[in-house]
Amino acid sequence: MSQLNNGNPQDGSDQPVTEPPVTEPPVTEPPVTEPPTIDPNVEEDQSPAINALLADAETLTLDLPSGIIWISHTVRVPAGKTLNLQTDTILRALPDFEIVDGLNHLVLLEGSRAAILGGEVDANKVGLGAGGGARINGVTVFNGARNCRRERVIVRNCTGYAVYDSGTNDLTTPPSSFNVDLRTYNSQVHYEQQGADGTTYLNCEAGDGDGDVPCLSWIHPLVGSKRISFIGFKGYGVTPVGADLAANVANLEDIYLDNVRIELVNPAGVGINVNPGNLDTIGLKVIASTFIARGGIAATLTQAYGSFSQCDFIGQTGVEHNNSAVQFIGCNANVASETTATPTGIIATGTGQAQWQGGSIVGAGAPLIFRGPVYFGGGTRTSPLAPAVPIVRQEAYGVVNIVSVDSTHSIANIYLPFAQQDLSKCFVTFSIRKTDASSVPNLGPSTITWTSIGVGQLRAFIDGINLSQPNGTYQLSYHIVERA
Repeated sequence: MSQLNNGNPQDGSDQPVTEPPVTEPPVTEPPVTEPPTIDPNVEEDQSPAINALLADAETLTLDLPSGIIWISHTVRVPAGKTLNLQTDTILRALPDFEIVDGLNHLVLLEGSRAAILGGEVDANKVGLGAGGGARINGVTVFNGARNCRRERVIVRNCTGYAVYDSGTNDLTTPPSSFNVDLRTYNSQVHYEQQGADGTTYLNCEAGDGDGDVPCLSWIHPLVGSKRISFIGFKGYGVTPVGADLAANVANLEDIYLDNVRIELVNPAGVGINVNPGNLDTIGLKVIASTFIARGGIAATLTQAYGSFSQCDFIGQTGVEHNNSAVQFIGCNANVASETTATPTGIIATGTGQAQWQGGSIVGAGAPLIFRGPVYFGGGTRTSPLAPAVPIVRQEAYGVVNIVSVDSTHSIANIYLPFAQQDLSKCFVTFSIRKTDASSVPNLGPSTITWTSIGVGQLRAFIDGINLSQPNGTYQLSYHIVERA
C-alpha cells in the first residue's frame, strides 16, 4: 500500500525541507542635494544661486541676506514670486556684468505679479562711457508682465534706466506695475515707461547721487504709454528735463501727475516737457504740482491736450504752449531773468489755444505777461498789469497744403469759415509742420507773409525756400483772429 508524502524527504526520514534564505537587496538612499547658498560680501557672482532658488517650484519668497551681494548676470524673478532684500542688502553689479540674450537688467520681474521689496540695487556704473549698447538697467518689468510690484527700493548708478517698464512697439502686451517709496540716483533715465498701461508711482523720488552718469530726465513715458500716474513724486538736482513726455509710436494717453515737485538746479533746462515727438499727448492732467527751472522754462507743451490745476511754474519763462489746447486753472507763474532775456509768463504759438483761468502771473524786472493767443478768465492777477484782452469777433485755425512758385518761393491758400470784416483787425500766426507731424528741421532764413485775395480767402507767401518739395512733405498751420 502506498503512503502519502506529508512534506518529508522521499527517503522516509523525519527531517523537514529547509528553504534557502532570501537575501534582500541593500536599500540605497537618494543623494541629498543641498540648496545653493548665497554668500554676501564675497566679490563673486551670486546670480546662479539666486536664480536657482527663484526657479525652485517651492520658492514663493526669496529672502536675501544682509550685506553686499555681487552679481554678473540678470536676476530673474518669475511670475508670482517675490525677491525680498533686507534694509541693508545691496545687490551690486560686478564690473564684468554680462549682457546675455539682450538682458541688460540687474533685476528682471519677468512675469505677472512678480515683486521686489526693500534694499538697494546698484548698477555700479557698468557701461559708463561705452555707448548705448553697454547700458545697464536697474529693476525692469518685462513686456507682458502685469501688476508687478517694486516697494521701498533704492536704485542707483544705472547707465540706462533705473526703474523701467519695458513694453514693445506693437503695444499688444503692455506691462504694468505698482511702485511705492522708490528712490533713484545717478542714472541716465530714472523712471521709464515704454508701451506700458496702468502703472502707478506713489511717493517716489529722483536725485543726483554721485552725478557722474549723465542724466536725460527723471520721468519719461513714451511708446504710446497709457494711464501712467505719479503721485507725491519729488525730483531735485541736475537734469536737462525733469518730466519728458514723448508721444512716439502712438499717442500718450491719460498721463496723471498729482502733488509732483520738480526742481532743476542747473542754470537752464525744462521742468516738464511735452516733446513734439510724432503724435499727441491726450488727457494730460496735472494737479497741485510745482515745476522749477529758474534759468530756463518751467513747462514746454507741444501737441498737448489737457489741464493743469493749482500748479506753480517758476522760471525765466513760465509756460510755452505750442499747437496745444491746455487749460490752466488757478495756476501761478513766477518769472524772472538773470540775463538780458525778457522773462515771460506764457507764450502761445501755432494752432490751439491756451486758457488761463484765475491764479496769477507775476514777474521781476520788466516781464512780459503773455505773448500770442492766450485767453484769460476772470480773476487772473498779473503784475505788472497785463494789457486788456481784446474781444475776439471771430477766429479759425487749421492746416493747409503748400504749392510751389519757384525754387525759393511757395504759397498756401487759406479758405476761412467766415467772411472777414476788417483786415486791419485780423491777426494771423503761422507754423510749418511736416505731414508726419515730426519736428521740422532748421529751414534757414525764410519769411511768411499774408494778404487777402477775396472774402473768406487768404494767401500766405513763404519766401526763401520752396516747401512744396518733396511733394506733400510740409504743410502750413495757421491761426487767424479778427478782433472787434
